Amino acid sequence: MATFMIEYVTRFKVRFEAVIVKHQQDPLSNGVLNELQLTRARRVVNAANVLLAMGPDAISIDHKKFEAWRTILLMNNVSYNKTEREIRENESNVPVLPLQPPPKPMRRR
Repeated sequence: MATFMIEYVTRFKVRFEAVIVKHQQDPLSNGVLNELQLTRARRVVNAANVLLAMGPDAISIDHKKFEAWRTILLMNNVSYNKTEREIRENESNVPVLPLQPPPKPMRRR
């Protein structure tokens, strides 16, 4: 892992450690949603810790393990951010319509 990657992962770790503290000190009004966001933040911090513990040669030593933990970090980050955005939009009383994928065409034999 190059220096820029270590710094990148460290930024995730620091940001989500602060998020955990924020949600513990000032929880969301919806308890279930608060726990969900806390869980996502903890997963990001855990994945960041594992990636940093793997060291600078992580990619060359165990590429699959590195990619698995990086995926966990990024997917939980995306889920956390999407939910936070929805919370902010709902607070401003803007109706949020769920996105629906286009229907799949019927397969013919």
